[in-house]
Amino acid sequence: MKMRQPKARQLGARGQTAAKLFFESLGWGVIETNGDHDLGTDLLVQVRDKTLADMSLMFGVQVKTGDSWFKKRSKIAGKPGWFYGEKDQRHANYWSNHPLPHILLIQNADLSRRYWAFAKRETIEPTKKGFKILVPEDQPLDERFRSHWEDATTQALKRVILEGARWSFDMDSVHPAAHARFALLAAHLVAPHPNKGTKEALSWPQAVALCLSSGAERWEQNAARHPAVPTVDEASQSEYWGWRFAAAVHNWIYEADAAPLESLDSTGQPRHARVAHAVATAVALEDFDRLTEAAELLEQLALETEESIEQAWISVHRSHLAMEQGDVKEARRLAHLGFAQLGPVGAEVTASAVRAAAAWAMFDTAEMIPTDLGPVVSVMDNPSSWWRAQTTSGGLEAAVKQHFRAWSHDQSVTFGNEYASHNALHSATVQARLAGSFAQAKNVASLRAQVDLSIPTRDVPRTVESLETLRSVGDEKALRLAIHEVARREPLSQLRHLISHVTPATMTRTTSRADLRLLQHAGIYADPEHAHRLVNFLLDALDDPQPFTDRVAARYLVVPALLESLAGLRDFLQEEQWCRFIDYVLSREHSEMSAPSLALLLSDAQVVDDYRSRLASALDEAPPWLQPSLRRAIGANQADGRAQVRQSLLDGNLDGLSAIGGNLEELDADEAAAVTTTLANAVDAERARPLPTGLVAGEGDDAGNLAKLCITFPGLDGWRSLVEFIADPAIEARRKRQAALTLARNTDTIPAPVRPTLLEAAHSARSQIDEASPVPLLIKDVGGAIDCLYASLLDKGDPDRLTLTASLLAGSPQQRRDVSWYLANSDDAELPLAALLKDTDPEVASNAAAGLARLVRNSPAPRPAIVNLLARVVENDTSLAHAIGVGLAGTDHLHHNLRRLKVALRAHTSVRVRKLADALHISDS
Repeated sequence: MKMRQPKARQLGARGQTAAKLFFESLGWGVIETNGDHDLGTDLLVQVRDKTLADMSLMFGVQVKTGDSWFKKRSKIAGKPGWFYGEKDQRHANYWSNHPLPHILLIQNADLSRRYWAFAKRETIEPTKKGFKILVPEDQPLDERFRSHWEDATTQALKRVILEGARWSFDMDSVHPAAHARFALLAAHLVAPHPNKGTKEALSWPQAVALCLSSGAERWEQNAARHPAVPTVDEASQSEYWGWRFAAAVHNWIYEADAAPLESLDSTGQPRHARVAHAVATAVALEDFDRLTEAAELLEQLALETEESIEQAWISVHRSHLAMEQGDVKEARRLAHLGFAQLGPVGAEVTASAVRAAAAWAMFDTAEMIPTDLGPVVSVMDNPSSWWRAQTTSGGLEAAVKQHFRAWSHDQSVTFGNEYASHNALHSATVQARLAGSFAQAKNVASLRAQVDLSIPTRDVPRTVESLETLRSVGDEKALRLAIHEVARREPLSQLRHLISHVTPATMTRTTSRADLRLLQHAGIYADPEHAHRLVNFLLDALDDPQPFTDRVAARYLVVPALLESLAGLRDFLQEEQWCRFIDYVLSREHSEMSAPSLALLLSDAQVVDDYRSRLASALDEAPPWLQPSLRRAIGANQADGRAQVRQSLLDGNLDGLSAIGGNLEELDADEAAAVTTTLANAVDAERARPLPTGLVAGEGDDAGNLAKLCITFPGLDGWRSLVEFIADPAIEARRKRQAALTLARNTDTIPAPVRPTLLEAAHSARSQIDEASPVPLLIKDVGGAIDCLYASLLDKGDPDRLTLTASLLAGSPQQRRDVSWYLANSDDAELPLAALLKDTDPEVASNAAAGLARLVRNSPAPRPAIVNLLARVVENDTSLAHAIGVGLAGTDHLHHNLRRLKVALRAHTSVRVRKLADALHISDS
């Protein structure tokens, strides 16, 4: 049986679309608001002037379409038209009390007759049980009435006042039943103005508002002056529920402890108070990933047929929790319900806050995102959001001043709150969450975390807290940047602690992408047992991504994200898990978007013989971009695979190099000769067809690869092409970088006959570096690669060599990266490399760490001072330990003086560092 939509609904939808198109033709913004609920508002229209500038004015439209509305003509006071009527008062009350003006639009089925009337107290005529409105015949839907609608919205705006400024606001003007709601949603008004001091005793709503406004110390000051006002500790034991509620809010805000809110007994309290308590507790429970319990708590107080601020408030928060748990349909229903429940509520500051949250929730859960955001933005522009924006601005201003004092090395003593920026931003975050404005809350919370990370306070380290905030609000970009900086500067145990918060059960719509990004960039720091659980979860999700996609309502490409995370945890995969991964690779078609992750995983894959044979069989059918990674996984030592690699190399196909992981020493002589010829021809061809300056073709670096091959097999005939490439003025300096750096680090291997011509080529290339580029926007810092090559070819005692090295050490970040890379292979660079360990650029510090490790590795008698320095770096538990481990690798036995260094590496947080340490062998003497 076919499902058909009722004709009346089809007609209504078509009529609503036509009305929407009419108002959009005026240049006005329109959003459809009705979902499954008959709100009394089909469209929200944002008024703009003729230049399309936003006038911050809105009105609602109720659309009725059908020929039946024109069957019977009527008159009022001689004015002809048609009556629209209903049999109850629900819509009449809705329009009469709504803060926005409304118009009623009736139109026939073919849209040839379209007329409108204001739906307001003055035009609504009561009937026996319902009401009726005359729609005048002289008011056709026409642009001529534009000014009428503008005037109505202007007059309505004048009625919406801010319910008093902070200074004059009197809590006695608020009904006692609304005190808890006002304290949570209008803290800026309820908290006494700072300039009023402690002359008057606080009430418990004011104490709550002070906690939300980062002013709890004023509560204690007030309690010290007024015996009737309890301290925070006394309030928790008070006989009055309100004071106990205030103490519980204080514990949540200042101690991150939700238990007092959760255990507070609200039995016997008015429903308004119980709702405020439930909302605050639900928000606090979300801090601890207890979303299901938060939703159940709110459901206990939900009355979906009741129209009130409290019920709309509950619906908005239920919508948020449903969305976080992936139930988009339910979230959408609750968002529309929340908006409908505010229908009869007049202009009031807490109502406008909840209405704004409901409007955003409707937008955020919409099946089709409106192209015009104006109506949503206008609804969200309300007193509560202004106050939160003001608080946010104050926090950022404090952060800027704090940063400037640090930058200018201000030594003066400042009397005031060192934590002003953190407190203000935290206050704005909590208030936005309570109001249901979760998008604003996430943005401000991310700003707070970024401020706390970049401007740390003296005695309150907030690294883990700030990283957790970035994760919990889903700011994956800021989280990625923070992870790398924290790994470089601070103990990696903090990242391990952060990863422990990531579990399949706690991933939500907001956090899931950031969670996966965290595993991608910091997975190597995970606790091993936790890492194995995460690996199994990721493999399960890859086998069937749909349940995970649905559960977190993912708004990103799930499979590439899962593969990126698995790549970040690849050091933890065991044989059984590698087999599952290979099964996945062989049983799916893959997007090229996953190429980097698959390459990382396949390069490290531990493949048993049976799976290696299956990979070899699948090689020819695999897409070209995947074949190099498969060859790498098959392995150079597997007989069939190695034969394929050999034939590929002899045929001039460089993809075969991927199978040996770039380990050129494994090439046979004839293979190396064939690869050298292929690369030399490619380099010569590049010189014959140089690209315009500033442009680079492709991703390969044939000259860089040729340099590596010439260093590995110095007797092969690739030097001529390489020297001529470096000397060629038509080749941009940036394209010579990798070749120049490779040669600079290995000058001892360069054949004597080549050195003079290479020195001359480097000298020539240096003179070309500063020449202007016709496309400067595409040019990056070319660094010091050519200078490093030139310096490395000079005699060690040559003054020019020392001068040039010193100049690079004091140069740009790219020049310091290059010179640190070059010095890392010099046997007389201990002091400059030791100094570069503290360089602000992470790549420079990493190069220096690796270089010092190579020096002690190669020294017959490592200097204890350098060994101890490296050991201290490793014991600090930062990411530099990996560079040290890499620098120590590559030799059969290390000097016995390095034993302390190996012990430190084996105790490191990073699994990759621990694996490097396990492969090191210390001599007995």
